Amino acid sequence: MKIAKWVPASFAAVLMLGTVAAVSTQQITAPSVAPKGKAITKISVTATISQVTPVPDPNRVKPYLNVLIAQEWKVKAVKGGKIDGVKPGTVIRVLRWGILNGKIVPAIKKNKAKDTITAKLAKFSDYPNLSREYQVDTLPDNYTAPVLLEVK
Repeated sequence: MKIAKWVPASFAAVLMLGTVAAVSTQQITAPSVAPKGKAITKISVTATISQVTPVPDPNRVKPYLNVLIAQEWKVKAVKGGKIDGVKPGTVIRVLRWGILNGKIVPAIKKNKAKDTITAKLAKFSDYPNLSREYQVDTLPDNYTAPVLLEVK
C-alpha cells in the first residue's frame, strides 16, 4: 500500500505574545493568470485518464482549504500549443484542484480511470508559488512523466 505524499499548502504566521497568539492565514485560490513577469506556455490536450488519486475528505485535510490531486493521463492528441516532451502517446502526471475553499471540486470527483478528457495544461514548475500547495499523490512513482498543472 502506498502512503500519500502530503505537502503543506497555506502559510500561517504565528506571533506569540505571552499567552496571546495572533494567527494569519493566506487563502490560496486556483490561479487564473501566469505569475507576474513570466510568460507561461500552455498546451491543450485530449487524453485518457489512466490513474487517479482519490480526493480526500475535506475534513481530513483541515486546516488546509485547497488541495492539488495527482492523476496520470495518456495523451491522445495535442489540440494546441507545445510543451517539450508532450505528444500523442506520452504519459503525463497532471495536478488538478481537488479541493478549493474547503469544498470538493465536482468535476474532479466525477472523472474516473479510462475517461477521456480535454484540458489546458502548463508546466507545474512554471508556478513556483504552488510548490508548497497541499498535494495528494497516491500513484506509483513515475519519474519520467512530465508534471503538468491543469489551468483555465
